[in-house]
Amino acid sequence: METRARKNVLPAALLQRPVKRLRSGRPLTKLDIAELERMLLEAGVGSNADIETARNTEAAQVSGFGVFLRSIVGLDRGAIQDHFADFIADGASADQIEFVSMVIEHLTRNGMIDPGLVYKSPFTDLTPDGPDGLFTDDETDLFLARLRTLNRSAEGSDDAADVG
Repeated sequence: METRARKNVLPAALLQRPVKRLRSGRPLTKLDIAELERMLLEAGVGSNADIETARNTEAAQVSGFGVFLRSIVGLDRGAIQDHFADFIADGASADQIEFVSMVIEHLTRNGMIDPGLVYKSPFTDLTPDGPDGLFTDDETDLFLARLRTLNRSAEGSDDAADVG
């Protein structure tokens, strides 16, 4: 289903509101998830069984159909750069900027990142302690919290507060 979705449906689907939300890292609602499922079914990309399998996708400590799709479409680079802009603002070191850029690149390609991954190579190539060696404890906690929030935004919730 992933190959068919990537090839046949996603180019046109990228214009749809739920996919824009998915790629921007904004939280998906249950209604968004249902719309995304409907789009793929109507396009003949997958069957009900494929959708059910995709609903069980797990990655980066989150799960669901939105997680499956996010892993295919990735995240919009500009949106993610905005999300982490304060970590690379004036006064950031070259290593901090490089680290954040590596995380942004990973998110752009893969759509999510397990927070534990930033403590492994290639993220630890700059410093063996990963973000702990680059940022203060509070900054590291905030950075990891943002990663988790981005990951959870693909799960879909009943909260429709962010409907734009």
